[in-house]
Amino acid sequence: MKRIIIAAFIMLVLSSVSVFA
Repeated sequence: MKRIIIAAFIMLVLSSVSVFA
């Protein structure tokens, strides 16, 4: 269950990074 939360968090970070980049 924690892996799903971590995966969602990683995707959120990647999307935010792509927006700021």
